Amino acid sequence: MLIFVSIILSLISVYELILIARAICSWVPYFQESRVYEFAFMLTEPVLRPIRDFLLRFDIFRRCPIDFSMIFLFILMSIGSRLLIFLV
Repeated sequence: MLIFVSIILSLISVYELILIARAICSWVPYFQESRVYEFAFMLTEPVLRPIRDFLLRFDIFRRCPIDFSMIFLFILMSIGSRLLIFLV
């Protein structure tokens, strides 16, 4: 069981690094056409899209020019990791 939890936590950490890579690449126009960005986009967009759609239901997020979906995903992954550690 402990090995399984360790693997899940490692996968969450790798996914967080991919999210960070996507965020950094999105800030630099040159990197938005790179393979790293395409790879990160391909892995993260299926998870970020439902969160973004959910947040856009609220007027405060619809008016804001900042996409908070990545921040919410980091929060959800942090809570999930801590809950997993707590349960084991």
